[in-house]
Amino acid sequence: MVLYGSNEGIPSSGSSSPTECAEEMCSFMVTKHSWKGKYKRVFSIGSMSITTYNPGSMEPTNQWMYSDFISILPAAKGQASLPNNEFIITFKKGKKTDSMRFSSEHRASIITEAMSAGSNRFLHLLNVKKTVLGCSGVFGGNFLSWQKLLLLF
Repeated sequence: MVLYGSNEGIPSSGSSSPTECAEEMCSFMVTKHSWKGKYKRVFSIGSMSITTYNPGSMEPTNQWMYSDFISILPAAKGQASLPNNEFIITFKKGKKTDSMRFSSEHRASIITEAMSAGSNRFLHLLNVKKTVLGCSGVFGGNFLSWQKLLLLF
């Protein structure tokens, strides 16, 4: 179930916390997989963070700022039960990394929305790497046809 524009139970912009002031862009109903069992959650993708909510009370259960967010990937075929609709998020937790597993029939949309919402954060990382490595980000190259490639060997 996709819950676009569902702000019910989400703190208003008058809140003093910057994470609570973040705009929720879209929400999806997912199942969280943990060692305790499987739980329904609302997976909400915002402008500053990703938050999960308890669907019964709309209380936040977890929140990850994009600065702490490392990746969101589909689960590999051997790691997931069929149908393969699971995805894994990886995030910083103090000095370590941790991950959580979720499933949804809207897995592709969730991954796409999360990556596009966090794109500013990922672009920032690329800029930091360019600065550290001293690269301008523009690289020259030559096109080799198969004929030219075969002549090299």
